[in-house]
Amino acid sequence: MADQDREQKLVEYLKRVTGDLVEAKERLAAVAAAAAEPLAVVGMSCRLPGGGDTPARYWQALTDGVDAMAEVPADRWRAADYFDADPTAPGKAYTQRGGFLRDIAGWDAAFFGISPQEALRIDPQHRLLFELVWEALEDAGIPAESLRGSKTGVFLGLVDSRQYLQLEAEAEGVASIDDPYLTMGGSASAAAGRLAYQFDLRGPVMTVDTACSSSLVALDLAVQSLRRGEIDRAIVCSSSAIIHPVYFVQFAKMGMLAPDGKAKVFDEAGNGYTLGEGGGAVILTRASDAGDRRVHALVRGSAVNSDGRSNGLTAPNKVAQIAVLRSALANAGLKPDDLDFLEAQGTGSALGDAIEFGALLEVFGDRAADHPLLVGAVKANIGHLVASSGLASLVKAIQAVKHGAVPGNLHLTTPNPVVTLDGPVRPVLGNQPLPSAPGAPRRAGISAFGWSGTNAHVIIEQAPATEQAVTPDEEWQLLTLSAGSEAGLAALATALADHLESTPDLALADVAHTVQKGRSALRVRRALVCRDVADAVARLRSGFTGTQAAAGKQALGFVVGDTAWAADLAAVEPAFDAADPVAALGRLLPIAASGTAEELAGRVDVVLAADPGAGQVALRTDGRPEWLATLGRLWELGVPVRWAGAGQFVDLPTYPFQRTRFWPNHTPTPFAREEHVNVERFPRPDLRAPFLPAGTPTERAVTQAWEEHLGIDAIGVNDPFFELGGTSMIGLAVVTRLAKEYDVELSAASLFERPTPAQFAELLDSLTENTVGTENTADAAPRPTAVDAQAARGARRRAIAQARKGAA
Repeated sequence: MADQDREQKLVEYLKRVTGDLVEAKERLAAVAAAAAEPLAVVGMSCRLPGGGDTPARYWQALTDGVDAMAEVPADRWRAADYFDADPTAPGKAYTQRGGFLRDIAGWDAAFFGISPQEALRIDPQHRLLFELVWEALEDAGIPAESLRGSKTGVFLGLVDSRQYLQLEAEAEGVASIDDPYLTMGGSASAAAGRLAYQFDLRGPVMTVDTACSSSLVALDLAVQSLRRGEIDRAIVCSSSAIIHPVYFVQFAKMGMLAPDGKAKVFDEAGNGYTLGEGGGAVILTRASDAGDRRVHALVRGSAVNSDGRSNGLTAPNKVAQIAVLRSALANAGLKPDDLDFLEAQGTGSALGDAIEFGALLEVFGDRAADHPLLVGAVKANIGHLVASSGLASLVKAIQAVKHGAVPGNLHLTTPNPVVTLDGPVRPVLGNQPLPSAPGAPRRAGISAFGWSGTNAHVIIEQAPATEQAVTPDEEWQLLTLSAGSEAGLAALATALADHLESTPDLALADVAHTVQKGRSALRVRRALVCRDVADAVARLRSGFTGTQAAAGKQALGFVVGDTAWAADLAAVEPAFDAADPVAALGRLLPIAASGTAEELAGRVDVVLAADPGAGQVALRTDGRPEWLATLGRLWELGVPVRWAGAGQFVDLPTYPFQRTRFWPNHTPTPFAREEHVNVERFPRPDLRAPFLPAGTPTERAVTQAWEEHLGIDAIGVNDPFFELGGTSMIGLAVVTRLAKEYDVELSAASLFERPTPAQFAELLDSLTENTVGTENTADAAPRPTAVDAQAARGARRRAIAQARKGAA
């Protein structure tokens, strides 16, 4: 008997352990699945140069080959005051071309409930975020008020440039400092916090600054947060603006800008990029939570890493780029052959493009000839948006996988020596289809590499095909329009009428579904009962005023009486059950109380009655238009109507903000330059090479240039530039200065080839030796220029060897 008991206990124990193991395996499988779940992009918006005010217009501009570069707008600063073709000219930039938005000063402060004084102090980059997020939420069909208290995170990519603070200080002096709004108005952390405050969001909220990779790093953080289950929804956004000329001048002094204002990405003539401004926002959910919302694309995976120690803080690192590409593929559970398109960092610098293309060859070079990786670079169209560049690339890539096409790269005529136009990795020369691997959805990668060394790569995938539900073709529909002001309502009506005329194939039921369920119900409202699209256009253009809805949700009361109306309502409203009319009406409308008019007095805000008295809303059920008019009137008064109509979310115009200019009354003026400025110098560091002073005039000129740019009080002729703390960026400034002083042409690689003052002085002497003594000769030929051919050939040999090594 005892043996049987022990056996029974053993059996029970084994069963329990086995059950625990199965449960543990199921939990582990669930964790693994959550960690790899794709994220759905359900909403997006953008504001980009070249008319890219919406994703659709942005895509049209790209496919049209628009080059958005233009002279700096006159309302920013006087371009001539800050231009000089000489790169060494103090306080000047050698270009004044960039990718500009039409207006960065205007903002609808009243719409967001912000006073004019505070609005003036808020950085224009931060203001733009409010509009972008609102538009992305509308695109997703998410009324802003539905997010209150939700587990929604804000992940903002933003570079804290301090431009606007400088403009305010110049314009107002101490008055700006005395304004309590000043610091918060320019705070990068407050930019993300303001969004969470505005929409009452309770998830993680953060501002990310990794320079050019900021917005993709923010996206990576959002992906992780969603997969961990911290949040149910993520808002990823970014913005950038060119506010003060110092910003332009600084980029020019770093030698990063193309003198002709054209980013010639992957071209042998590549000599930098142009600056741009703008921003974007995307709304992410877990794919399993997307429900019936439209999905623009799926985010399959992402990765972030750092360059570590490279040739300089701002210099790219091929090994790190290869690693981040492979990590993103692994995170997405994909192979290199699974990608069809890649939107590159593509800054248009000869060295940077060669390194990036070499990394792409290393990762994607073993592809079948009939399935090359197509490579794009949008900076040639809109400029380098710095923090927002990653989101600009993301929106382009989403449109590419959605439309099955890729636009051609601008300004690519003669490829960089390491770039192939017919190999396994190839830049897109003109608009062309984007095929996918057989039986697979289209996929794209997006790269963004920050000048601080932080690299990010994101992989997206074409949204899965869904069965298009057939929208009931009901003759009458109710369009609900609302705005923050009468002017906003009129503009919204006009925009919607224009849209319906340009897209007549839209089902009116889908339009009604979108405005009823996917838009916020704002203060000024108008409901229109329309027979069809043509009737809707006519009513939208008829001119009307709105109803001022009372603040807060209005409680609805129903006067109980004769129920003769029930049979009529059952005929026009399929969801109504005439067997129990009052209860059934309560399922259609949020009726807070019912009874006689006397009983409802003082208990509710709005009274509905079949036989209405003064101040009551008539319950009209003698036809579908009349029933819809009843619903529309209740909604206009602020009653939160439960919309029951069927339909799908469709593209409609987003809110037409009524902007006022908030900008300091000031035009920047160039600095007054002092010819003799006392700049502090520091002792020479300990070096392996003993100190040996300059002995020739050329050596003295070189050491003097190094001393000024490095801040060292005495440099010897055998001191290596990079052991003194020199970088490639400082080196470019030194080379540019000496080239001007000696009237010769020098390549940026010359300092790498001759890294001591003695060696560099020898180079300068060799380039000028044939011109000595000719300056005072009347018939002397002009002083010839000479290219440091040896250094240039050496740099090209190294780049080609590096690319071949990567392709091996």
